[in-house]
Amino acid sequence: MGRWHKPNVIPRNERKCPVCSKLEDEFHFLLECPLYSDLRKMYINCYFSSHPNILKFKELLTSENCDVTRKLACYVFKGFQIRCNIY
Repeated sequence: MGRWHKPNVIPRNERKCPVCSKLEDEFHFLLECPLYSDLRKMYINCYFSSHPNILKFKELLTSENCDVTRKLACYVFKGFQIRCNIY
């Protein structure tokens, strides 16, 4: 989140998830954070979320399957709603 707040960019080591204190980045938001686990089960195929890695992450983001893309968009939208209630 902090790298987009220009000109006051938050240093990488300070971009911590408020839930689990890990680096909060796109990979973490989509595939790791326990805050979104129920949402993840609804919208993201377990292939991507079980044992997540950068290859699966890239495959998810570049999928040409309309259903996968639609569900990913719903996940991001609803995830940001949850996230806004925390901050």
